[in-house]
Amino acid sequence: LERVAHADEGHARRLARAMLVEDLPYCRTALRDLVRQGAHVLAGELLRQLGEQEPEGPWNLINRAIQDGATEAALANLDVYAPD
Repeated sequence: LERVAHADEGHARRLARAMLVEDLPYCRTALRDLVRQGAHVLAGELLRQLGEQEPEGPWNLINRAIQDGATEAALANLDVYAPD
């Protein structure tokens, strides 16, 4: 899925939207695995869309950490805000 998301920004948007619509709670907990696996494009798009849905949530902060290469900070925030 990361390769698809990385290859085409439009596909990334549609894929993330479909994932969130299908199973929002699962996507929130799956973010940690996506970040650990280096699926930063897909995780970033999921976080961007979550940030649009919940601007008061931590999603934009976590997405910024990923974009800045601060994977450990992103994972720490996911541990706090999206526990298993």
